[in-house]
Amino acid sequence: MRIAFAAAYDPRDVGNWSGSPSFMIRALEEVGATVDVVGPLPEHRPLLQMGRKVAHRAVGRRHLPDRDPRVLAQWAQELEQRLAGSAADAILSPSTTPVSHLRSERPIVVWTDATFGALVGFYPEFSNLSRSSVRNGRRQEEAALARVDLAVFSSQWAADGARDAYGVSEDRLEVVPFGANIEAPPAAEVTARIEARTQDRCRIVFIASDWFRKGGDVAVEAVGLLNEAGVPAEITLIGAQPPRGEKLPAYARYLGSVDKRSATGADRIGDLIGDAHFLLLPTRADCTPVVFAEASAWGTPSIAPDVGGVGEMVVDGANGRLLECPAGPEEYASAMSAAFRDPAGYRELALSSRREYDRRLNWTTAGKTVVRLIADVMAKPAKPAGSGRAAAGTSS
Repeated sequence: MRIAFAAAYDPRDVGNWSGSPSFMIRALEEVGATVDVVGPLPEHRPLLQMGRKVAHRAVGRRHLPDRDPRVLAQWAQELEQRLAGSAADAILSPSTTPVSHLRSERPIVVWTDATFGALVGFYPEFSNLSRSSVRNGRRQEEAALARVDLAVFSSQWAADGARDAYGVSEDRLEVVPFGANIEAPPAAEVTARIEARTQDRCRIVFIASDWFRKGGDVAVEAVGLLNEAGVPAEITLIGAQPPRGEKLPAYARYLGSVDKRSATGADRIGDLIGDAHFLLLPTRADCTPVVFAEASAWGTPSIAPDVGGVGEMVVDGANGRLLECPAGPEEYASAMSAAFRDPAGYRELALSSRREYDRRLNWTTAGKTVVRLIADVMAKPAKPAGSGRAAAGTSS
């Protein structure tokens, strides 16, 4: 099978979208598919777009140029030109935007983590949007989901959003979780790490790119409560920087950002996760944090709330504790205390976390599933324009 992987940015760059597109491509190639990368696509920044962005910013609104109909039309035209004469059997994109207006006889599949409608008002970046951005975004998503032959989402939460908000039928929806964007250690090494986690101190790691959205403040307070409850605990904070001027307590240390693109950085992240008793991520809004898969790869249970697509990555009792949302510092501290004070139960939860990674939270399993789904789509007859694969010469 030959797949054209279409993205607006360079999908092989692990700096884009936490590296997920790069690992998608590797997974598809690992299971036997040939992948032709079609991207990045040209930026489209005419003076009018820049003017709108400045004007909206002046009144406290955000403008999303990548949802503008002219940008989408240009991307579709660029893709059609690059795909002309291509030997690809199908087109796969990690976002709906590049394929919103794409005309092709080949099956079009998207594999992503959320719909536009689910993000509006949920993520800070999708709050306070200009009315034109909201209107364009809804139209873009609706057009894309009507056009694709299959929409693969990384969580049931995201798939439900596509069905409920955009009317996507169940036969064009699938759920395939993302894997870990690190090289997973051998199972024997993970078992050794689990056995080496002593009971003298509870070691917790917090890894995030956004301090407030990911709940950095809640994480620090929860570990403080854990200490007050008689469980000696410390937390290592990676990535998102605490607010300027905020002094961290003695039990918290901030390491800054660690670049997973380098072998040294990737090893450092692995060691920090592998040495920790828990990954704590009290996120306020999230789609599919791959750090949960990374924690599972190291046999480190995750403590997180059941918000957005988190419940697809963290299964309560299997690879961590999933708390009802909203949850406060007290609930997170209680969950960690109960697990830590039960050594036998903790050991089983840690081993179970690795099994959850081996079973479903890895890119090899995801790649096999997506290749099979694409093959199933290819076996179906072409659909009328606007409801999946477009016949040659038709347009939206």
